[in-house]
Amino acid sequence: MKKYLLTIIAFFLISNLEIKAQTEYGIKTGLNISKYTGDLFAEYNYRVGFYGGGFVNIRMNEKFKIQSELLFAQQGTDILIEDVEIRESPDQIPIIGDFKSKVIESTISIPILAQYYLADKIYVEAGPQFGFIIDREEEVTESPVDDPSFNNISDFDYDKFDLGLSLGAGYELSERLTLNLRYYFGLIGRDFQDVKLSVFNLGIEYRL
Repeated sequence: MKKYLLTIIAFFLISNLEIKAQTEYGIKTGLNISKYTGDLFAEYNYRVGFYGGGFVNIRMNEKFKIQSELLFAQQGTDILIEDVEIRESPDQIPIIGDFKSKVIESTISIPILAQYYLADKIYVEAGPQFGFIIDREEEVTESPVDDPSFNNISDFDYDKFDLGLSLGAGYELSERLTLNLRYYFGLIGRDFQDVKLSVFNLGIEYRL
């Protein structure tokens, strides 16, 4: 709970700095392409989701800005485990087949990024991103057996906190519109499988 409070306090401190002449507010939305990485026993494939929310952008000088965001994101992964063997006893002939499922996470994300302008309208950015997973659903799409007890995998406890780094770039289409491309990679593993989240974001920002 302490790390949640510290993250939220840091976001609002940055958002409320009294630099009114150099502060801009806006909204943003776009697509997520995400998957898990790091587990040796399963293959993880990308899923397409979306994100949306608001941002505060603080101009420090001609080349350097800081942007903090508060976003809702739907992201996740497709899971494939090949050649799963199921048998009820040592003497039983095993049932062999692939196991597939899809994971969808609803997350509140708080990126805090430093932006450096390489040219008048082009910038690169980097910084930490905090995530609070408010809901997680996993649905079995293919299984070696038609057994509800075996295929019921949605009731286990899951991690609620995520932390990673975001790297990206942007291009200002106009004074109000900006095209943004970003990559996020998780730094902490999930307890249930020791996997980490990887996300590509492509979106657009509108300054109010």
